[in-house]
Parts: sequence; structure tokens; C-alpha cells
Amino acid sequence: NELVKERSRQKITIPEKDIETLEHGLMTQLKMALENSIPLSRDYTFLKSQLLPKGAWWRSWEDLNLWQIDSDELLLSLVDYLMCERLDGGGSLLKLADERRCTWTNMLMCVRQLMNSHSNSYHALRHAVDTALTTYCFVAGLGVESDEAEAARIAEGALFMVNKKKTVLNRLEIIALFVSALCHDLDHPGRNNTFLINTKHRLALRYNDISVLENWHAYALWTILDQPVTDIFAPLSQEQRQIMRRQTISAILATDIAKQNEVMRDLFSTECDLKIPLLRGLLHAADVSNPAKPWHISRTWSDRLLDEFFDQGDEEQLLGLPISPHMDRASTNQGTLSIGFIDHIVLPLYKALATIHSPIKLCLHHLERNRTIWTEMILTTLPPLSSSSNDDTNNVSPPLSLPPSP
Repeated sequence: NELVKERSRQKITIPEKDIETLEHGLMTQLKMALENSIPLSRDYTFLKSQLLPKGAWWRSWEDLNLWQIDSDELLLSLVDYLMCERLDGGGSLLKLADERRCTWTNMLMCVRQLMNSHSNSYHALRHAVDTALTTYCFVAGLGVESDEAEAARIAEGALFMVNKKKTVLNRLEIIALFVSALCHDLDHPGRNNTFLINTKHRLALRYNDISVLENWHAYALWTILDQPVTDIFAPLSQEQRQIMRRQTISAILATDIAKQNEVMRDLFSTECDLKIPLLRGLLHAADVSNPAKPWHISRTWSDRLLDEFFDQGDEEQLLGLPISPHMDRASTNQGTLSIGFIDHIVLPLYKALATIHSPIKLCLHHLERNRTIWTEMILTTLPPLSSSSNDDTNNVSPPLSLPPSP
């Protein structure tokens, strides 16, 4: 009886941090986004004169360098241009013109708010825009085709040869890919899934430790699209909207690096409809594309990602947690990390995609070249061999391990 009385007196204590729910925090940020919006010019003359001196560099793999853009306004103006002028077909699908245009602008402001709210070194607005432009570059042929051919691929559908079968992504499916890419890291905290799980974060509890961040990013996207002032898919039929929802969620969940084997397996399955596996594969490839870009672009992205990794390692140390692999600033070698990421993740994925979309073979060249540069950088920092050693310097290679999820 005393035990029963004691249990009746016990109460569940709700931590103060949980009183404000995840959803309420998200909605608060969306409200702030619209209150602190920035104007986007519809006059693309300045955009073209300042950012496009080489022409349509946004579809050229060799020139896809967003580090030349130093403001959110220009980053978002470029996204606005591609969506409204290149993808939406002059407003024929989503009707992003006149009064509907403000809905798209409102959505861009929400993306800006959620991507910048954590002040991350890597997972910020520039990464979101870069991933979106990379998917566009894939669809447009990586700059190996003319402007007319690019326009035709968008209007008539982008053709990919999957399992020797013609698979065409129509304009709406290309838009689904582009929007998924832009929003695939919404509200990213700058810490990976392992950190959230180890610290028993509310998101880890909510999603049962499974693709924690990716589930939250997809939820954030559709929370935005559930608001009339930011619902760019409102003109679509109910059936089209359901298809867009299924495609965007599936694509975003595929950016969990732990799912790479699943993504590649599904891409080469014998299913009749390979569109969703193709969307998943292209977005995953765009998300991890930095090592496949020219060295001066790739190295800058690597530096930013390493800064974010070290921030996580520092916090893990403060919390008394084991420091995650490659996140200890005292022992991590950037070259070793980069080579491991290329060998285990990016190169296998891009080799597979090159069999589906031949222009991606260009990326393999940069992957090999960047790997060579990292290897040379490692070798130049190795201590000299002792005179008694019979080892061949040329055979020295750093130990590689599977890198952590970005």
C-alpha cells in the first residue's frame, strides 16, 4: 500500500526546454522569416552582368562556384531566376508570376531563415543553393550542351538511361528535384545524426534514431508548404500534389549517407518506375558533390565542412562524450578524411551515375585529380623515413576509414 501511495505522488517532470515544442519553434522561425524578408529584384540585368560574365555558368560544372557570391540576396535571386524563368516555363505550371510570385518569395525567405539560424560553417544557405544548382546542372547536362539543348531538356524532359531503359524526368519532376535540393537541410543544427542520438536530442527521440535530421528536414519543407502564404504547389491538382510530396520526401530521406547502398541498389533494380530512385540518386549525388568539383571550389567546401566537424568534436569533448571520428581538431588529417570520403562514398556513387548519365563522367576526372592532390599534400607532411627503413616512400598511404555523415 505504501508503494502504491508513493507511485501516486510521483509526477512526470517536463524539462523546460521541451515546453516549447519543436513545431512551435519551427513556426516561430517561419514567422520571423516573413517579418525580416529581403527584396528580390525581378530585373535580372544586374544578376546577369555581375554573376554571369561567362554566360550560363550555373549549368557548367567547371564554373559552378557560389563562393563568388557574397550576399543572400544574390544567392536567392539566382534560385529565383532558375525556378521562374527556366523551370516553371514562364509560369505555366506553378504560375509563379504576378500575385503568385510573392508566395515563392515568401518560401525563399523561409529557406533563408532556417538555413542561417544556426550560423553553421557548412550547412547554411550557400550549401542549400549549391545543392539546388548542382541538381539543375545534372539535368541540364553539366554544361556540355548548348543553351537551346538545355531548354529542350527542361521543356521536353530530361532523359536518363537507367538499366538500359529510357527514364524521362518531366518538368514537374525536375521541379520536385530542385525544391528537394534547396530544402534538403532545412533547420540543420550543425551536428550530425550520431550526435543527436548520443545526446538524446528530442529529434532523435521523435524519429526513433532513424534518419533523424533527414526526417526533420522533410517535415520542415512540408510545414512551409502547408501555409497558404508559402504554398508554391497550390496550383497543382490533389494527385499532382501527392506525387510531389512523395517524391520530395523520398529524395530528402535519401540524403542520409547511411542509406547510400540502398540508394544505389534501388537505382539499378528491375522496377518498372525508376523515377523516384533516380530522383533519390541525383539528390544524394548533389549533396556530396563537393569533392567532384574543380579543386579551388572543392577545397573551400572541405575547409568549411571541417570547421563544422571540429565544432561538433569540441562540444562532444565538453559534454564528456567520445569525440566522433575525424572531428577531433587535435588529430584529424583533412587529406585522410577527404580521400576516405572520395573512396568510400563519392567515387562509387558517381561511377554508377556515369553509366546512367554520361556527362557525369566529367566529375570522375575531378574526383581523381582532387584525390591526387590530397595524397600529395599528405605525403609532403609525412616525417622522413629512417635510413634503416626499407619502405618505399611511394607506397606510403594513410589509413582510411569511412568518414562520418555530414
